[in-house]
Amino acid sequence: MRGNLVYNPEEGINLWGSPDNEIYNNTIRNVSTAFYLSNPSSSNIGVTVGNKVYKNNVDNVEFGVASFDTEDNEFFNIDTDGDPHDMIQYLINTLKTVSSRWLPSRSSEF
Repeated sequence: MRGNLVYNPEEGINLWGSPDNEIYNNTIRNVSTAFYLSNPSSSNIGVTVGNKVYKNNVDNVEFGVASFDTEDNEFFNIDTDGDPHDMIQYLINTLKTVSSRWLPSRSSEF
């Protein structure tokens, strides 16, 4: 998923039972949660694993990532409009989810 403008929904990008996606070059604005990852109750539907979320621009969100019962998903190079601490994650029963380097906008430090 790339090149989208997500504006004003409750959740920005939701992955449910979705493996091996690359989510990049999207703009997400005015949402409660920018990225929401979860697994269905039945693994027959699929699992949310092996996703890469990077190079996205996130503006005016309450939570950056909510990830429930997922594993091996990566989040990096997320450009925020303000304090990177606004990108707090909720990781519940989540294994090996990697989160590194939230970038404040217009920053060349990283």
